[in-house]
Amino acid sequence: MEVVMVSEDPVIRELIRRVREAEANEFDLPHVLVCFDLVTGEVAYSGPYPTALDAIRAADVEERFAAFDPAAELRFMVARIGDPLQIR
Repeated sequence: MEVVMVSEDPVIRELIRRVREAEANEFDLPHVLVCFDLVTGEVAYSGPYPTALDAIRAADVEERFAAFDPAAELRFMVARIGDPLQIR
């Protein structure tokens, strides 16, 4: 798949390149699966998963189960686990 650049501005192009590079480097880091229930407003988390792909697979399984309940309005998101905060 080819990605089309939205700007000819070299600064914007460099920013986009850096964001893509950072995302690619984070793919192998631990991730969690976040589930938003749009009916109740509740948020649930599962994981951590060793990589983004593992979390995406878990999301796929959860979406398939959610499909059995037509009243459910669930949205899933995969998020990288951030580095621990350094509190001084």
